[in-house]
Amino acid sequence: MIVPPQGPAGGSLRTGPFVNIVSAVDFTVSSAVALRSALDLARTSGGRVTMVHALKNAPGRMVFSGSEAFGAIDETHAEAANVATRLRREIPASAASHVDSRVTTGEPHRGILDVASQVQADLIVMGVPPRGRVDEVLFGSTLRGVLRRATSPVLVLPVVAGAHEWIVGASRLEA
Repeated sequence: MIVPPQGPAGGSLRTGPFVNIVSAVDFTVSSAVALRSALDLARTSGGRVTMVHALKNAPGRMVFSGSEAFGAIDETHAEAANVATRLRREIPASAASHVDSRVTTGEPHRGILDVASQVQADLIVMGVPPRGRVDEVLFGSTLRGVLRRATSPVLVLPVVAGAHEWIVGASRLEA
């Protein structure tokens, strides 16, 4: 667990029990492990889990004209709806009343931190696969972005096979 030096506005940080937990979900095995861990922590503390997924390829500050803009907006809304449905399918029935899902657009680390701020998260849980330096340089690191700016503790779970796709619906995360 990585704990920032101080909480928001210089206050102290909560180090447990965690009531508002954010779990980053990118549909890899590592995020499935993180979600399962977040659900277990929430169950033991009576807390809530907010799953967050960021659409990386959504148009950000691009300039469109007329119908292109409407088409891009419609595509983004459709993709967000599909992802939200996919997230909801993975919520175990036993935890459904304690789990929310959010889909954001833009840089993943900013989306995770924005949602964490909105729900006043006292813990962010992230699963990470092993990555080489070249891979990190070429593709960036969501974890690094979260760690640099987080105002709440971050639980980082290294997962050896974490880069593989999590096949949603193939194995439920039942509690």
